[in-house]
Amino acid sequence: YGQRETVTPRLDEVAAESVVFERAYCQLPVCSPSRNSFLTGRRPDALRVYNFESHFRETKSGSASIFEYFKDAGYRTIGSG
Repeated sequence: YGQRETVTPRLDEVAAESVVFERAYCQLPVCSPSRNSFLTGRRPDALRVYNFESHFRETKSGSASIFEYFKDAGYRTIGSG
């Protein structure tokens, strides 16, 4: 989006009718800590997850994911990724 060299008429059309975030930030430049942070609502340092090998359930952070909250509320949840 927004590149003059790339022709993206449909994407430009969607962007014109949407909220466009010009700046997006993540807490760590690694996928797993950022994803775990997003799904739990806790910072990577609180989860003690800094790489691909660690998982927030193994670090004893006491955190639950949003999938678990929905499951506990009676929803059927499926996680993938």
